[in-house]
Amino acid sequence: MQDLPGWLTRLLVNNLFWISCGVLFSVVIACLVFFFIKKSSAFKKRHFARKMAELTSNIQPNADFEMYLKNIESRLDTLVSVNREMRDKISWLEGQIRVLLTCKETAESPKSVEDLIYEACEGGKPVMEVARAFGRDKGEIELILNIRRLKNNREEAL
Repeated sequence: MQDLPGWLTRLLVNNLFWISCGVLFSVVIACLVFFFIKKSSAFKKRHFARKMAELTSNIQPNADFEMYLKNIESRLDTLVSVNREMRDKISWLEGQIRVLLTCKETAESPKSVEDLIYEACEGGKPVMEVARAFGRDKGEIELILNIRRLKNNREEAL
């Protein structure tokens, strides 16, 4: 700084100068961002208007429109029938759940699903039949049985 002329040294040392440069730079950047946002929104509006004009010009005479409406009506009828079926199935399931919840529990402690699977397999049922009965995959039933065997082997080893 000693080699610089006095006016340049005072300018570099003056904090107010650097603050004003930073503010000016920020204002210029903000103006540029605002300009690009406005330009992009105007472009989007023009593009939307152009697309709407294309869509409205492509509408065919009433025959295509009526066919389109009939297609929509048939789809709507299908959806209504599926909705009724689903509602009936859900109400049936709710009834079944109510029945299950109101059933009295037996005097003995309830058995877990795994215990029931063990009993079924020990009774001689094939794994595939047990899987169907419990609504599980064959691999899942085999995994449950293998875990039991591993636990039994570990207990015997101890």
